[in-house]
Amino acid sequence: RFADCAVPAADAACVCSDVVCHAAAEKDPAEILRDFGQELRGLRRQASRCSAACFVQAAWRGKVLWRSFEKTRLRVRRAAPVIQRVIRGWLWRRRAQAYLK
Repeated sequence: RFADCAVPAADAACVCSDVVCHAAAEKDPAEILRDFGQELRGLRRQASRCSAACFVQAAWRGKVLWRSFEKTRLRVRRAAPVIQRVIRGWLWRRRAQAYLK
């Protein structure tokens, strides 16, 4: 957990009196305040995602996306026989031309 501390377990508190070995001691107050602000904004953003409105919007977006996916999947399934029909016709014409030569 701490680079230079001789802490026996990961869950144990640091009993080291050497302030230099801790990462927080190396930061200036403005940097600590900036990091705290970033962490606080992240927590607020994460908490706002748990609201009922976000849940409803996410469910709606998922439903709309699923509909779009289903439409695309059906188009692909309908296109396969068309492609096969065109290729079979092309192969038949090619074989017929080879036969007639």
